[in-house]
Amino acid sequence: MRSLISVPEEEVMTLFESVTGDNYQNDNILYDTLTQEIIPKYRRYSGFISLIAYPADTIKTEKVESLHDTYNIAVLDKLNFFLLLRDSIKEQDEEVKKQAYEILKKSEELMEKHDELFKNLNDKYGLPELDHIIYLNSELSSSYSQNY
Repeated sequence: MRSLISVPEEEVMTLFESVTGDNYQNDNILYDTLTQEIIPKYRRYSGFISLIAYPADTIKTEKVESLHDTYNIAVLDKLNFFLLLRDSIKEQDEEVKKQAYEILKKSEELMEKHDELFKNLNDKYGLPELDHIIYLNSELSSSYSQNY
């Protein structure tokens, strides 16, 4: 079962993969897709992730906070990757492109660290999925749903 919180992440990465790798056609298509679709969607997702708060009755420990912080940093790194990749295409700068992919690698490593932390905490304490412990006021939640 996939987590609802990861759906936008997966959708953006699917879109990214549709214009890169074996599906790459040219820089113009990649640039336009980054600028018009990927970056705006991922920027909204990043903002949403940064606004996550836990209900008062959720146990707040350094480990749980570290779990959230790790995911938040990974998401911000991925947003920076998309921005730098766009800039590297605009400037035709291979060094910036290389930097962008280094940031993506860091983001992916943090996502893996998050998954490992979650699994360890879940094994030890039986944590619910992130979707079930997120507390968002209904206005923010519906605003995110309508804008994504």
